[in-house]
Amino acid sequence: MNYAPVLISCIIFIELFFQLKTLKHINSLVETSKQAANAIMSPQLDDDKKEAIARQASLNISKELVFFLIKFSIIAGTLYSFYLLSIEFLPDSQEGFLNSFQSPLVIFILTITSISYILIRNVIRRKL
Repeated sequence: MNYAPVLISCIIFIELFFQLKTLKHINSLVETSKQAANAIMSPQLDDDKKEAIARQASLNISKELVFFLIKFSIIAGTLYSFYLLSIEFLPDSQEGFLNSFQSPLVIFILTITSISYILIRNVIRRKL
């Protein structure tokens, strides 16, 4: 089994995740949820103010969720396109490509490779 397509797909995912600034939307979802929960739990605010804050938070969460889903769909589509190209050029690897994601050894290698890639990427970005 050639593990190069699996490793390349992992790096493509990481790069798209960072380049599309997907983490910004995830952080915004979490922050908005925390603010809404704090406002609802606050004894200083009256019910009308709490409802207004909850409505605004709901709109913000919906907006950020749509952006996140669009970006996640772009990532998924790109990875699927890469998968189709991989099995087109390496037809023997189709079954191995899918089975490799179920192998604990490959999952471990992908995890170590991903962490290493992110660390090296951050070091290079700081130097530039």
